[in-house]
Amino acid sequence: MYRIITLSLIIFLTIGCGKTESWPEFGGNSANTGSTTNTPPAHLPAEKWSFETDDPINSSPAVVDNVVYIGSDDHRVYALDARDGSLIWRFRAKDVVRSGITVADNTVYFGSRDNNLYALDAHSGRVKWSFEAPGSVGTSPVILNNLIFFGSWGNSFFAVDRNTGNEQWRLETGGPVVGSPAISDGLVFFGSWDKKFYAVEVLTGQIRWTYETGDLIHSSPAVGDGVVYFGSRDNHLYAVSTSSGELIWKYEADNWFDSSPALHGSTVIAGNYDYHVYALDKDTGDEIWKFRGEGPVVSSPVIARNTVYVASWERKIYAIRMDDGSEVWSYRANHQFTSSPAIANGNIFIGSRDKYLYVLE
Repeated sequence: MYRIITLSLIIFLTIGCGKTESWPEFGGNSANTGSTTNTPPAHLPAEKWSFETDDPINSSPAVVDNVVYIGSDDHRVYALDARDGSLIWRFRAKDVVRSGITVADNTVYFGSRDNNLYALDAHSGRVKWSFEAPGSVGTSPVILNNLIFFGSWGNSFFAVDRNTGNEQWRLETGGPVVGSPAISDGLVFFGSWDKKFYAVEVLTGQIRWTYETGDLIHSSPAVGDGVVYFGSRDNHLYAVSTSSGELIWKYEADNWFDSSPALHGSTVIAGNYDYHVYALDKDTGDEIWKFRGEGPVVSSPVIARNTVYVASWERKIYAIRMDDGSEVWSYRANHQFTSSPAIANGNIFIGSRDKYLYVLE
């Protein structure tokens, strides 16, 4: 049974008045580019507010119409007023929620370790439908037209009607699909723990091509200008043609690329378990700069106003200059970050394993 608490529908409906910036899904868009024209903090940020859940937060937030949505290991998804952190509603699933949140057309989509993908009414948190997969759903879902796409730990990938929850097609893989998909030019892209990266036709579920790496793929891809970029636990970041699946370049670091890349201009940015954030030329894979933090970089970077924002395992959020990789500022929390940041309205939203959602301004 699902449990829901709705505190104030009236407050929720008035929040959306006026034009606000949005971050509706992991990576900011369906191509997972992580690049935005939204307004970041203008200076070294301070905590605007924080909200405590009952367990660590590994989910990545979405921000739409001045409401921030976040999942938690306490089995809940929360809708909070993005301006002051007041609770609007909360929904309880049957297990941990580590999927990033996707919001579209007044519906909140996310997966849970209870094997379900959920669709909730964004105003009330009530269940519109749920879809049971053969394993835990940890990927952040991505939407194209009337379809929503996601993978599961049950060695499978799905396309589901986002209005009804009816399955349109499924693809069996040789391992879990834990990274979030990206969409471009009629194809959905994702990696699997079977070491393969897939390009699949969105309407039919037919495989267009696969590319095999040397180890499992945990990273989510980013797509731009006919190239898809993704990392592997074989310590490489790959650039592959979206049309043919042919390798364009690969870059080797000293450890895993679990962090998902971000794209901006002629540069691809990616974090690594070797404590570094790398800036590479999108066309050649040549290293432009690398920035060393104090711990593994599992969180995925976001780019706004020529600045890279990224969190790391040693409890810091960094702002890094795009042009030379120098540190602009850093902010320390009380625990590690695996959640990836969202940027909107001059704020950074990010969850931490200390149970808190932080909002910095």
